[in-house]
Amino acid sequence: MRLCISLTQEDSFLNNFGHPLTIMRIYLFCFFILLSFIGRTQGYKIVANYNYQPDSYLYLGYYFGEKKFLLDSALIDKKGKATFTGKNTLTGGLYIIVDPAKARFFDVVIDKEPNFEVDIDTAFVLKRIKGSEENSQLETYKQATAKIFNDYQKWQTELKEAKNKKDSSVAQDKISAAVKRAEQWRDSFVLKNPDSYVSLLFRLMGEPLYNLSKASTREDTLAIFQEYKRNYWKDIPIGDSRLLRTPMFEARVTKYMEQIVTRDPDSMKIEIDKFILYARADTTMFKYYVSRFTNEYMNPKFMGLDVIFLHLFEKYYQTNQVTWLNEKDKELIYNRAYNLMGNILGKPAAELNLLDTFARPKSLYDVKAPYTLLVFWDPDCGHCREQVPQIGRAHV
Repeated sequence: MRLCISLTQEDSFLNNFGHPLTIMRIYLFCFFILLSFIGRTQGYKIVANYNYQPDSYLYLGYYFGEKKFLLDSALIDKKGKATFTGKNTLTGGLYIIVDPAKARFFDVVIDKEPNFEVDIDTAFVLKRIKGSEENSQLETYKQATAKIFNDYQKWQTELKEAKNKKDSSVAQDKISAAVKRAEQWRDSFVLKNPDSYVSLLFRLMGEPLYNLSKASTREDTLAIFQEYKRNYWKDIPIGDSRLLRTPMFEARVTKYMEQIVTRDPDSMKIEIDKFILYARADTTMFKYYVSRFTNEYMNPKFMGLDVIFLHLFEKYYQTNQVTWLNEKDKELIYNRAYNLMGNILGKPAAELNLLDTFARPKSLYDVKAPYTLLVFWDPDCGHCREQVPQIGRAHV
């Protein structure tokens, strides 16, 4: 459960940064998306006021899924100012300003107001922001949640030290009430500011209600679940590329596909095609969804789901809708698809013309038996020489 947008720092973040001008490559053939965010004209200027340190830089980074990447660096001048500037408009999203040691950071919103100024104290905590209404809204939310959860550690201690069910329930009720107040704060904000990027972040943080307490039959349970599923993406524009600049969106897609959509290839293909369809108007999101699901199902975690990769290949690659691959990635994908086409779970296996014990040709499909066991082994394999005779004796 996320209590606020200001995230805890992760060790992996430090590993994403090297030289101030380097950038980490992301997973298979998705690097193009990073570049597509930096190709629009208008520009940005962000001034950060911090204590002067000789030959030191502040860094501007951004979220991409659950990872963080470097975008820009700015030298801290003798007046304690570090100015991030660029000629290209940044895609709206949640960004981070990082300290010279690359150990501390805080979040800022960059969307409709790309020019603003921040004051940072010596503990690298944001003190003041000027020229950005949305960042002021974000800071107001952080202050509100800090107040709501002021006693959170105390409640956790009470919960841990509870000696009976009643004490445990009392402590849990305090935490639940605080969570509810934070949700109400966000809901109220969204109603008043529906077009704010901060509202989009709040919608990503929330989920529709899923309460089975009133379900008395199996049909009731299914109806409640279907309602939950229908509302999971309500008011979240899944074709908006600003979603990629948050740490919540990728996790939400993963949860939807792994926990909410039935793990059946036909059902999953329908849902994936919906994502891609709604992303048609945004080239970056179209590329993202096609690449994301290709990458996931080319070598899936669960047996039999590689048929989804073949679906993507036939629907989007073979129809020339995927035009951004380099030759190496294209060869990898096409070879994988063609190798899979004759080896799909649930489909007839490829014909095997073999020799029987009398050296006569024998077709696999000429074997008439309740079941057929195929054993592939290497006569030079030590384990095979041990195990294959046992298999033979077990089936005599």
